[in-house]
Amino acid sequence: MTAPASELRVMSYNVQSLRMSVDALVDVIIDCRPDVVCLQEAPRFLMWRRRLNAFAGLCGLQIAAGHRRAGAVAVLVGPRVTVLDAAETRLRWRIGRHRRGVATVLLEFDGQRLAVSSVHMSLYADERVAHLTAVIAAAERHGGAVVIAGDINEQPGGATWHRFAGRYQDAYAVAPDGEELTFSATQPRRRIDAVFVDHALAVLGCGVPAHPRIPEASDHRPVLGRIAIGGRNSTGPTNSTG
Repeated sequence: MTAPASELRVMSYNVQSLRMSVDALVDVIIDCRPDVVCLQEAPRFLMWRRRLNAFAGLCGLQIAAGHRRAGAVAVLVGPRVTVLDAAETRLRWRIGRHRRGVATVLLEFDGQRLAVSSVHMSLYADERVAHLTAVIAAAERHGGAVVIAGDINEQPGGATWHRFAGRYQDAYAVAPDGEELTFSATQPRRRIDAVFVDHALAVLGCGVPAHPRIPEASDHRPVLGRIAIGGRNSTGPTNSTG
């Protein structure tokens, strides 16, 4: 008889370089009880490492991957997660545009290994498409199941979103749980932040969590994905070839 699956809680959050209320951000994250937090726009200027460490500590988490030179993306993890490997991948840069990167952590949770990547895609459609191959390669470098979470800077139906959703599960579309729209935090009109989950894993639910302090925490709303680990789909194919 198969044991019941454990629930891995993965959050994606563009925290706007902690320029708004850090206290509100901490309240939101703690209330959501994530095992993994994929940050975008993590601190990247003066004393960035100290600020990021302090923020992670306030949330009861630790930094697993992240560097300002890799586009200010980071992955934080909680005590239920074991980190096996971590890497930051810098994406091709054009003068005059923001540096982009991928932070990827290979982790073990309830006996299963999977990779989780934090991404912050470009504001420019051509650059988003140009970066796709490198983003997917960074996420899949370990050869097992993957989760990619981040600020896509594009809505469903766009070329980049279509490629992600063709290769992985768009977790909100598969199992909506919570509100849909992620930007802006005060007047949400677009869904540009997402959690994409390998087809080897079962999505239990995904969406914007309910919390009264979200509008004061950042200009984005967070996305929380709940993923079954060790359940019926955990031994399926790692991903499609789309």
